[in-house]
Amino acid sequence: MPSLRLIGVVVAALVWPLLGWAATATAADSDRPRSVLLLYAETRLAPALIQADAAFRSTVSSQLSAPVDFRTEFLDLPPMQDAAYERQLRDLLRLKYHDVHLDLIMVFAAKALHVALEHRAELAPGVPIVFMAVDAAGDLSLPGDVTGVAMTLDSMDTLRAALRLQPEIRRVVVVGGTSGIDQRWLAGARAAFAGAPAHLEFTYLTDLPLEAVVEKVAALRDGAIVILISFTRDSAGRHSTGVEVLKRLVETSRVPIYGMGDVFMGHGIVGGRLIDFTNQGVRAGELAARLLRGEKLGPADIITQNTNTYMFDWRQLRRWRLKESRLPPGSVIRFQEPSAWERYRWPIIGTLALVLLESLLITGLMVQRAQRKRAEAETSVQRSRLAHVQRVTVVGKLAATLAHEINQPLGAIVSNAEAASRLVDPAEATGAELRETLGDIIDDGQRASEVIRRLRVMLRTGAPEHEPCDVNGLIADVLRFLAADLERAEVSTELRLQEGLPLVRGDRVQLQQVILNLVLNAEDAMADGDGGPRRLTVETAARAPGTVEVWVRDTGVGVKDGDAERIFEPFVTTKASGLGLGLSISRSIVEAHGGTIRAERNPDQGLSVHVQLPCGAGT
Repeated sequence: MPSLRLIGVVVAALVWPLLGWAATATAADSDRPRSVLLLYAETRLAPALIQADAAFRSTVSSQLSAPVDFRTEFLDLPPMQDAAYERQLRDLLRLKYHDVHLDLIMVFAAKALHVALEHRAELAPGVPIVFMAVDAAGDLSLPGDVTGVAMTLDSMDTLRAALRLQPEIRRVVVVGGTSGIDQRWLAGARAAFAGAPAHLEFTYLTDLPLEAVVEKVAALRDGAIVILISFTRDSAGRHSTGVEVLKRLVETSRVPIYGMGDVFMGHGIVGGRLIDFTNQGVRAGELAARLLRGEKLGPADIITQNTNTYMFDWRQLRRWRLKESRLPPGSVIRFQEPSAWERYRWPIIGTLALVLLESLLITGLMVQRAQRKRAEAETSVQRSRLAHVQRVTVVGKLAATLAHEINQPLGAIVSNAEAASRLVDPAEATGAELRETLGDIIDDGQRASEVIRRLRVMLRTGAPEHEPCDVNGLIADVLRFLAADLERAEVSTELRLQEGLPLVRGDRVQLQQVILNLVLNAEDAMADGDGGPRRLTVETAARAPGTVEVWVRDTGVGVKDGDAERIFEPFVTTKASGLGLGLSISRSIVEAHGGTIRAERNPDQGLSVHVQLPCGAGT
């Protein structure tokens, strides 16, 4: 047993450093810069090459932690190459890369793959190859260290997409050129279209000069479509790119054109299931990254499925009035212009929010205004009712005076009537005496009627009536109404009424009530005095333009300092038996007429109340 332990220790001592060295070497190798040779058969300006190159580089760089050195060769190979050309190309590549350690060769298109397979033994023996955009890759005899992304032609899927968009299609015109790749792709399209619906009529425009193809396409009408397969050479032997051919067709075509490669996208095709060269670059980049990390890949790993994409031009869909809702699921729409909502979403949201906020504010203000108007209307009704109650109260207080006012003319009427009955005797009556007696009866009756009229006016209730009012006349009526009461209270009255005052628009009864309240308050204030002279002065004037002023002055007890404003508040009174409503009602009436009312102490004795009303005003 001790010998076995000793053997284990010795083995561990020998193996452990080797394992550590291997781990260190592996870590160092993963961080080693990689060198990749990119071989392109076409010129660097080919659109498909540009798309695939950018996608390949970014994919490899993003999936490897080590830096990658990309060496690029744009071979721009001619259509036909002889043996001398092949030797010169080989010598050039060997000269450029004889001292460069290559980790991978990536090729684009079948011609570039042929060059890599022919000269790899001299450029980079044993270095794996990844290809993309190589059609018919499954027919090639490939070594075990070559893999990539095959380029397939989904011509039948493109036709199905066209039928979804245009169910009315009856004729399909297929356009292709005469080069080897053109004919190979056309053969694949013919085989695929053999399974098309029976009602479709197929026409193949091949083996023609480009001008003839353009002319025939221009003659097509409704119910037909064009599918451009591949056109790199016409029957006259002239070479051109597919994009150049497409532009010629689009200029004159009156029917939609569909294509097979995304290099046509943006140049006039509606779309189709297109060869996606960006996707080709991404998928090839993923395979290359796996190889550079040390994985073993070969022909069995060639990608042949899901390399193409349903892709459509939004502008062409609108031009031909084709509905986006009919596109195949998962379709990519290119060149779509953002709608006004997409372009100005936040400004629109902000504007709508502002408009909504302003609308809510305006609605709130309108509701508040309506509520205020209802409240003002209710206040006006309550004020009118309260004023009516106050007038009834005043009339109740003046009941004795009113009885005297009415009894006096009634007694005169009775006396005059008795005198008239005596004068009926022809022996005693004279015409002049009879007419005088009857005149007295009429005057006394009118006087009694006027007293009753004024009483009814004071007791009237109802909605305010706004009409032109003579302030001096209103004052005269009120003082005549209160003449007996003032006389009994031993109050002398002095009127200073300015002639020619402008009219005030308002409710006659309410304005009379204001004057009545002010005169009665003045009378009560003088009744509580110390026995001095009782003098009431009522003055009117039009000092300021557009206004009429009324002053009611008394020689009563006045008010204390600071109470001149409080006396207009509800239920504030200086009288033992007062309710404190007269001046408050007066203020509400004056303000409802657009005027002002205030009180101030007289320099000598008593109080002066000043009322100012606008001419022609009224609520």
